[in-house]
Amino acid sequence: MIKRFLLFFIPLILFIGIGLILESGKIKIGYKDFNENISFEKNKVFSTKGLLALDSTSINFELFKDKTTLLQFSFNGCGPCKRAKQLFPNLLDNSPKNFQIITLSIDNYNFWKKDNFDKERWTKINIGDSELKNSLKITEYPTYFIINEDGKIISRPNNGIAAIRSLYQITPSTNINLIKESIGELKYTNRFWNFIFMYASMYSVLFAIILLFIFLVKLTQRKIRKSKIANN
Repeated sequence: MIKRFLLFFIPLILFIGIGLILESGKIKIGYKDFNENISFEKNKVFSTKGLLALDSTSINFELFKDKTTLLQFSFNGCGPCKRAKQLFPNLLDNSPKNFQIITLSIDNYNFWKKDNFDKERWTKINIGDSELKNSLKITEYPTYFIINEDGKIISRPNNGIAAIRSLYQITPSTNINLIKESIGELKYTNRFWNFIFMYASMYSVLFAIILLFIFLVKLTQRKIRKSKIANN
């Protein structure tokens, strides 16, 4: 009984593991992705008008001086935004010291106070109902911009994290980290259990086909043996 149990579940775990490896392969492609939405904002100097820090003080242009900046437009209830924030620390640890991330939130100040984190080169700014999001045509979240050392917008990438990884040639340190990242992606997009169910179902069908094949082979062999005995 135990052998039959192991015969089914050990290959099942390996099968799901193969699925995770395939899923992590999709994540790995993103490390070389610099697709962008070319738009009217490109090469314009980014305006800091209306930007407020957590203490409600105005943000001046010095924040962007001599730095490459990834701007993320976000809000508290945005799932993909939260997923991206989970990846920001690793992105900062593997990028040059003149690179920074600035998250711009349309939430009010009270929402920001609940979201507590402390990471060097990562600044959180409240824009509320600022005209900034309208002037930059922000219609979906997260929206990303990359700003160069001169304060000019050089890109509006579809995926800010993938774009920075590509820009600085950041690669995953190990395949295990890739698998962990793919699991995190599945969880944050609420696809993890669907993924497990899908691969378990595929494996069960495959396992049933193999058992049926073995049964038919044995049945054929039995008929051949009976035929030989009858002929003798």
